[in-house]
Parts: sequence; structure tokens; C-alpha cells
Amino acid sequence: MAHAVLRSGGRFVIRTMMIKDKRFPWLMWIENLHLLITGGKAFYRSIDEIRRMVKTAGFVIAEDKPSGTGGELHWIVADVQK
Repeated sequence: MAHAVLRSGGRFVIRTMMIKDKRFPWLMWIENLHLLITGGKAFYRSIDEIRRMVKTAGFVIAEDKPSGTGGELHWIVADVQK
């Protein structure tokens, strides 16, 4: 299980970027540039897909909310399912 590496009481935190219908989403371009420089990869999924993946991995979502002025960032905080 993915949660086996967490210490007792540990939390799993995800910050994800949601693609909006803006003409020129600056945050997406900055993030993609960062990934290009660091050799990372981007996987754009809907928030529902991410929630489903977190739950399937054996976590319970404790907090789930957008942040920023445009709601382009989304935070999910999850605990190990008991």
C-alpha cells in the first residue's frame, strides 16, 4: 500500500493545478517551465479523478479545497483509512 511509508498519524498532502478556461493560464505555463527544467512530467487530471485515486489508495480525505484568487490550485489533505 502507498500509505505504508507514512509514520503513524502522518498525512498525505497534494497540491494540484486545475486547468481553467482562461485564454492564457500563467500558472500553467510557469509550472510547465519548472517541470521542463527539473525533468518532471505533468499529468492533468480532474479533481474528481484525483479524489478517486486518493481514496482507492486507502486514504480518507480530511481537507479538500481550492486556493488562490482564481482557484487554479487545489489542496487535498488525506489520512490513512482506518
